[in-house]
Amino acid sequence: MEIGFKFASKQLIYLLNPCHITTALQIYLLAAPPSRFVTIMFRVHLNYLNGAILAILFPVTNTRVLPFEEELYWLQHMLMLVTPYYLLRLGGVYTIEDLSDMSWTFLSTGIIFLYHFLPLQAIGLMSEVNLNNMLCPAISDPFYGPNYRLYALAHQSLCIPLVAKIFCLIATFFITTFPLTKIKDVLGSDVSFSAYERRARNGIHFSGCSDPSLTSTNGGGVVNGTNRAAAPPLGKSVGAISNAAVAGTDTVKQDKQQGLSQQLTSPLVNDGAISKAQLECTEEFLVTEGYEICYDEFGNAKEFLADHEHLD
Repeated sequence: MEIGFKFASKQLIYLLNPCHITTALQIYLLAAPPSRFVTIMFRVHLNYLNGAILAILFPVTNTRVLPFEEELYWLQHMLMLVTPYYLLRLGGVYTIEDLSDMSWTFLSTGIIFLYHFLPLQAIGLMSEVNLNNMLCPAISDPFYGPNYRLYALAHQSLCIPLVAKIFCLIATFFITTFPLTKIKDVLGSDVSFSAYERRARNGIHFSGCSDPSLTSTNGGGVVNGTNRAAAPPLGKSVGAISNAAVAGTDTVKQDKQQGLSQQLTSPLVNDGAISKAQLECTEEFLVTEGYEICYDEFGNAKEFLADHEHLD
């Protein structure tokens, strides 16, 4: 609808404003298949929610003259805050870092500053359009004046991490603590991963690999050290899984063996309580995360799980 209004008012260039970019990114997050790239985009975009807060606190609606155009302004910026909460409730690849981890915030802040002062300002100067107030301050700007952009750099350097962390804190409270809305214990873990954990508690594990250099002494299987990603430790959350690929050197092999051999030691059991849905959830997680499991002659998690559909 917003794009339609922009076409009707001949203001399509305003779709380059960060709030519209963030909205487009959220549409992508809602539709994209799970992947590590989706997780990256989700965590980065959480640091741009300050745009919605600023738009609500200091609205600029004097240029919206078409019917319902102003109402859509408010709806869009409120949905910008609702959408990431909804995605966090879904879980899966939509996870957040620890509240003390500022790396995503620093990365996102640098990206948004560069976006404003390079492409946005350049396009604004060439088109003489005040994109996101890069050419002159908004009428509702409390720091209205010749130095408003210096003030903006200062207060946005504080506002971006503050809004992002407060949002994550509130979302964590309602999703993991508040009784009426609680759906899981840890916000950083995958909702479907609970099925994977149930399989671990029921004693199912991966059999030994054919590579003797990577097979633990107690019979637990580990991941092939050549061109394979590390298998996720059973009973661990997604946030605790290493994303690094095994390099294939003896040192890395020993580290992987020490870290995984103790967790993959339970005997393989035929537990009728494990449903096909649980296996499908596990398959979705393993395939999504790109892990390849060394299970006898099988080369990947999908084949591994297909072999165990008899547990249905």
